[in-house]
Amino acid sequence: MPRRIKLAEALETKYLDSAPRANQDKIRNALEIYRNNRNVTRANAEKIVMALYLPSAFGRVGKRGKLGKADEMYEEFISKYQDTNGEQRERLTGIKRSYQLRVVLFTQARKQDPDREPLPQDEAVERRIETRMRKYDKANHKGLLQYWTGHLTVKAPNDKVISQQKEKLTTRGTKEFKQLYRICMTDANFKERELKAPGYLDGIYILDWTTIGAGAAQPAPADPEETPKRASGDKVAIQFKYCSHQLDLSKRTFREALKKDNHHVSECWINTLYDNYEQTLLRSDKQKNLITRETILEVLGRTEENIKEGLTIKEVLPFFEKYKLKLRVYDVFYNLIHKYDPEVPNFNHRPFYCVTDGDHIYYLIS
Repeated sequence: MPRRIKLAEALETKYLDSAPRANQDKIRNALEIYRNNRNVTRANAEKIVMALYLPSAFGRVGKRGKLGKADEMYEEFISKYQDTNGEQRERLTGIKRSYQLRVVLFTQARKQDPDREPLPQDEAVERRIETRMRKYDKANHKGLLQYWTGHLTVKAPNDKVISQQKEKLTTRGTKEFKQLYRICMTDANFKERELKAPGYLDGIYILDWTTIGAGAAQPAPADPEETPKRASGDKVAIQFKYCSHQLDLSKRTFREALKKDNHHVSECWINTLYDNYEQTLLRSDKQKNLITRETILEVLGRTEENIKEGLTIKEVLPFFEKYKLKLRVYDVFYNLIHKYDPEVPNFNHRPFYCVTDGDHIYYLIS
């Protein structure tokens, strides 16, 4: 009989029957994990069995619906050693899973260049963080400024750290920051930024995350026709074969050089309409049939207050219907996801071709 199985049986025989009845199933489960998981040492197994056998010896005892110290130790043991969906095999062979994180990155206000304009703060994101932030996080949040919001594609053995830190402000100097930072460094763009400006990052806040590819159950993918396109100012360009971006070489940074001064935050549909029709349909010096920003908002049924919420493809269709313009929307995999042809097309203006990456629209070279 293998030594591991023999020890498990000895611990079960010695402690199980005398343990509190509420903990007996937990002891059986812990010993079963010990039998099958070689990552669990003998000391780990003995410690968790003793904690469940005599909870009072290990600290506070659970009462009034609160977990005791032994219960917390058991949950930590399960979280660390219980393997599902082949995680043990993947960990031993070095296989990692891919995840997409939507994060807000923070830096300390004192690190800002005093000669530059203050970084724009996304008020919607700030309100969401404030409403979900734990009380003791609010002190850490003081003095921190957002400097980037966007998506990271990362790799990790499992989603434990990611799920634990979702909607929590993870600040530099903590154990959690080191764990999350190591995962974020598997994203090529994040790593590049960190190598260029080490020490600038002071906080990470995960807004949302999802598993990519095979692995844990994933939510049903959002229909790109139903999702509002309103990326909150963090996206100014896309690396796509049929997109062209003009650089303003007078700017100090590459991001500033890419960004167009006449673009409005969270209004990528209107921005892209002007990119396509600024010199034709939307020309500002027209003497007849002048189309202004107010005209566009009226056609779309929006106001200055709610246009920032974004527009779905279906919600922007009234503009193309009114002016009899052809519309083609593609995804980043070159798939045509929406097509509109008016009954009597307006041949005076070119069709509108664009690509979406999920929450943003980009003008395509026609």
